[in-house]
Amino acid sequence: MAKQWTVLYVDDEPEFRDLVVFALGSRFRVIGVESCAEALGVIRDFTPDIVLLDVVMPGQDGPATLAELRKWPTMAQVPAVFLTASDTPSQIAALLALGAAGVVRKPIDFNTLGNEILACVEPSP
Repeated sequence: MAKQWTVLYVDDEPEFRDLVVFALGSRFRVIGVESCAEALGVIRDFTPDIVLLDVVMPGQDGPATLAELRKWPTMAQVPAVFLTASDTPSQIAALLALGAAGVVRKPIDFNTLGNEILACVEPSP
């Protein structure tokens, strides 16, 4: 039986967050939150297998949220994947340089999103 990954998804847009949670829900256990503060509250109770972060958010954006999450010892090695509309090689490289396991570009294909996330975090055979 395949592992059921737990994903912490941080995105300030409720409609989009709900779509992603729904799209991933048959394959992953997904906890969707709207901010860095909520994410920090959630990780007090559990450690996710993957963190999925929107890049552009008010207040603390995705990169700042990742930096805050990484301060927790239990979160130091949890793979993070960014969702972004940015598609220039330098923007993608900058996100990867922050320690992200990968970047999924918007617009998202909800049918393949789970595979894209796993491709970022699972070791290649």
